[in-house]
Amino acid sequence: MLETILVIGLLSVVDGDTVRYQGETYRLQGLNTPETHGAQCESERQVGDEAKDVLVRLVREAKVVEIRTEHLKDRYQRSLGRLYIDGRSWADMAVTTPSRSVRGWMLAERYDCPQGPCPRRRNWCENAGFLQGLFERLFGRRWW
Repeated sequence: MLETILVIGLLSVVDGDTVRYQGETYRLQGLNTPETHGAQCESERQVGDEAKDVLVRLVREAKVVEIRTEHLKDRYQRSLGRLYIDGRSWADMAVTTPSRSVRGWMLAERYDCPQGPCPRRRNWCENAGFLQGLFERLFGRRWW
């Protein structure tokens, strides 16, 4: 059964697709953002940080924030939910917002697995191109 939780007070943004509220960690459904911890390349870390920063700003400026959940858990025992900011889906906003730090990247990709096993997540660094990805893995920064 779907429950809508009206967020009152502090919502902690872990990264672009994970938040904490009242002691519960929520993996946000409908999107996958690049990693901020354990990123495979500098481009992934930059866009992951950017997605987190955008989400923090939107939540801070919002009048109404909701988490919609059916109280299902993912394999890491995080609750699954969808985040709505002033009535707009964060997933829809993120997958249509271009990154300002890495040309050609969006803040997130569409990612949803309501039943059964989830598809394999995207390797964000493959998008950076073979040589750029290799350079970033070796030197920890982009070459331009």
